[in-house]
Amino acid sequence: MQNRLIFSSLGFMRTGTSHYGSVLLGLLLFLSRGNYEPSPPPVTNCICAGNAIINGSFEEGVNEWTIAEGSKFIATAGFEECGQAYGLLDAVEGEASFWQEVDNVAAGTTFRLKFWAGTHDPSFDHYMEVSFFDEEGNYLDGQKIEVEHDVDEDGKLLNYEETFSSPGGTASLRIVGFANGDFLKVDQVCLQATEYTCTATIEQLILYDVDGDQVITELEDGGVYYLDMLPDWFKIQAIINGNGESVVFDVNGEILLENSEPFNFPATEAGSWEPKGGESYTIHVKVYPEKDAGGAYCDDETITIHFVEDCEPEVEVKVTSVGCGDENGMIAFTFADTPFREDIEFSLDGG
Repeated sequence: MQNRLIFSSLGFMRTGTSHYGSVLLGLLLFLSRGNYEPSPPPVTNCICAGNAIINGSFEEGVNEWTIAEGSKFIATAGFEECGQAYGLLDAVEGEASFWQEVDNVAAGTTFRLKFWAGTHDPSFDHYMEVSFFDEEGNYLDGQKIEVEHDVDEDGKLLNYEETFSSPGGTASLRIVGFANGDFLKVDQVCLQATEYTCTATIEQLILYDVDGDQVITELEDGGVYYLDMLPDWFKIQAIINGNGESVVFDVNGEILLENSEPFNFPATEAGSWEPKGGESYTIHVKVYPEKDAGGAYCDDETITIHFVEDCEPEVEVKVTSVGCGDENGMIAFTFADTPFREDIEFSLDGG
């Protein structure tokens, strides 16, 4: 009869609103069981091949997890879905969070994040988030999975799953748990990377002669180009290495998606690009691993170039000498062909 009473308490405490029920139950079992050793709960929902998260089921407490200053995050029992523990984030007194970082993350890698979670009060904000960072630790992008499951409805956690891709420039990621009230309960945090990784890179941006089927010149950031020296039909072309399937051009706010090689702006089937003399153009190009800019972009490049109408170098030369026999003097060159000139190189006697 005594054991039946205890197991009745188990049912009562599990369906209540207090996560501390398991502590009282554990005390009752300890006082009443004598030499009896109960079997541990079955290990379920624990399969996660290639998990990038260490101690995702909190069987080793909260080891490997970083806890934000002032936050309360512990491993306890009562709502576990894997093994004999789950993670409990206490936000009763205010915002709280915890996280784990994963290094050596390649851009364009597809991940699947799975976890079990729930709360007693879904009116507060509770979520798990993946955040991406570059090599310097700068934040790039992130994605939240809201946890709105009320554990008081069924007495257990709910399984959440989301697939996402790392953006260009990614070097690391962080899995974050957050709550601004009540509790966030979480178990079996599983982060799996797919085998596919985007390897596409932008090798060159060029001006391409369509009629002549040849490269005119490579485009360089800050470069100056003369319209009267260009053919009648030319385009910007992105030369891509690797497994890129689509490219997005943004030229002074004009957007173009190209789904097949050659990746041209304007589109391959369209007419010539018609930049204007005296104008500057900022070109931003992104390459994607899937058609229609699908997945996270693998690589991107931004340059600004300038155009001059005609190549007519008007040079004024002025020689100034202090006096006969004086070794000091000055030669001044004034160039009127382009307002974009920054550097001039001279040589004396061909040297």
